[in-house]
Amino acid sequence: MEYMELVRSELAADDEAVVGFLVADGFLDDVQPYADEVGVNLQTVAATGFYEFRFLGRVGHADRFPSGGFWDMQETLRKAGLPELPLPPTLRSEVRRLDDWFWATVDMPRGALYPIANERAGIPERPSSDDGPWFAFGHVGRGAQAWFLACHLAYDGEEVHRSSPWARMYSSEESEVERAIAMFDEIRRALTDLG
Repeated sequence: MEYMELVRSELAADDEAVVGFLVADGFLDDVQPYADEVGVNLQTVAATGFYEFRFLGRVGHADRFPSGGFWDMQETLRKAGLPELPLPPTLRSEVRRLDDWFWATVDMPRGALYPIANERAGIPERPSSDDGPWFAFGHVGRGAQAWFLACHLAYDGEEVHRSSPWARMYSSEESEVERAIAMFDEIRRALTDLG
């Protein structure tokens, strides 16, 4: 069944209680004219935010929406005491959880989160801005003191790469949270500079 057929079938019922409908990211322009005809308000899942994602997860439907990976990442960060990671809205619907504490818009191994590729050490290359917009964020490391959060973003032909210590054996949680928040602020400023 095509997406528009699904929407039409859901909205075609003579149920006057239906006043709003969540639309999968990227389909709002297609669905809006039909929704206007039947008098139903629309909202994309990406725009509904974290709390709606939690609700959808509780009722067993979070996996049906493409922006679920973005909100899953934000929920994980909140549980760790961190703020929302800034990301351009156009990339939010493409974020997928690839593993625990690892999200991306492209298929890539976790090792590509390391700041510098090193073939001898088994650290693969990341995509570049030439490959179009992409994003990856996660927790990577080895040993007792070599763990960090890493964020890589290619957008509008520019690249932003940042990392911050995280979950190291001899570090304090408070200082790691402060440093991660500072990293998120740097990413936010870089995105502002990109326009």
